[in-house]
Amino acid sequence: MPLGFPEGTKGLDVLKIAIEDASKKGITLIAAAGNEGNCKNPAPPACYPEVLCALSCDGNGTPSGFSPSIQINAEKKTEFLVPGEGIECAWIEPGKCHRQQRFPEHIDPLGADEKGGFTYVSGTSFACSVLGGISINILERLYEVAIRDCGLDAESAKEAVDRVRRDHLIEILGRMERPERRAYLLVPTQVTDEVLKGYLDKSPRGLTVSS
Repeated sequence: MPLGFPEGTKGLDVLKIAIEDASKKGITLIAAAGNEGNCKNPAPPACYPEVLCALSCDGNGTPSGFSPSIQINAEKKTEFLVPGEGIECAWIEPGKCHRQQRFPEHIDPLGADEKGGFTYVSGTSFACSVLGGISINILERLYEVAIRDCGLDAESAKEAVDRVRRDHLIEILGRMERPERRAYLLVPTQVTDEVLKGYLDKSPRGLTVSS
């Protein structure tokens, strides 16, 4: 959900009920923290405990000035820092777009008759999409590991991955951080196939081996 609302917005009570219901059904929810920096806490619905909150940083892991700071030592881990600054994005705005950039030292502007192309954008809404992409990649990798390393058939692998998503996705995302260095940018290479297999092994009903 690349969106957020100010506290006190009419209808937030209805939104909160809908989010609670979705969470009870096992749906993973991700939302943007908001772009008001440390002036305010993450905005609803990102601040709800059922929702994963996407905070923004640049490509080096430095928190964006417009993003709320990550909450350290929270009772329940729900906030994650991912790139949301200087993201190349398809865009339609004459005079402000370029062709998709292939080399960092060269930006090729559009011609006068070209209406849309790419531009660079920043915001926790874009970080929200990145966090969603990282989460999907985890699930895809879990499925591969379930079949290749655990010997599960396709249907059992899907069931095992879904249980890991419900029970351990937040924990897996957290293992991509380096809190000992106060480095909270998610680095997917921190989580190896062996680590993912450990989570699948915690799922006893997922051990139906293919014939």
